[in-house]
Amino acid sequence: MVDLSNIVGASSSGTSLTDGSVKSEHVADGAINADHILDSAKTYICFLKDTKIILNNSEYKNIQDLSENDILKSSNIQDLDNNNVDIEYLLNWYTKDFKYESSNTKVKELYKHSTEQYYIINDELKLTPEHLLFVKKNDIHEWYSAKNIKIGYELLNSENKFIKVESIEEVNKQADVYNIKIEGTMNYYADNYLVHGSSKCDECSINNE
Repeated sequence: MVDLSNIVGASSSGTSLTDGSVKSEHVADGAINADHILDSAKTYICFLKDTKIILNNSEYKNIQDLSENDILKSSNIQDLDNNNVDIEYLLNWYTKDFKYESSNTKVKELYKHSTEQYYIINDELKLTPEHLLFVKKNDIHEWYSAKNIKIGYELLNSENKFIKVESIEEVNKQADVYNIKIEGTMNYYADNYLVHGSSKCDECSINNE
């Protein structure tokens, strides 16, 4: 395992609903902070056309050009069930002691849909509001939906460095979006940032157009 933690002292990981040591902005009276809730009924979880996905050989493909059985670079995170796609589990999980191993995951299917709203983070990553990103804030590492990312949070990139969020733009216009179903570790790198492979795009297969 590679250790990216800068924390001195004992490490901890778990869920935000049960650990009283978590920062107060992450837990409110035993419930998930309202800013941390994913809206399961609102939108699809997808990326805009030309989002660059990193393959396990360090080459890139635009998301719309991915094929079945393409192998993507991913990250096996310690103390996380890396095959779990349950949203409640993911939004409740956190760690103060981030360690990982390089991994990979396989593309099983490509999906296409359309959205009327998306976010642009750091002038490069374009994704729908509900997609999960791996975030570091206040020395806690966790998954956050794009709509809840704030300036100053840090995102993990493909070189395993945390990059500060400098800009967030909300765009309200229709656009084609794409996502992939994957098999293996449930994360991958989109425009160099670690994102989760959970998806609500199963009904919008590109093959059904």
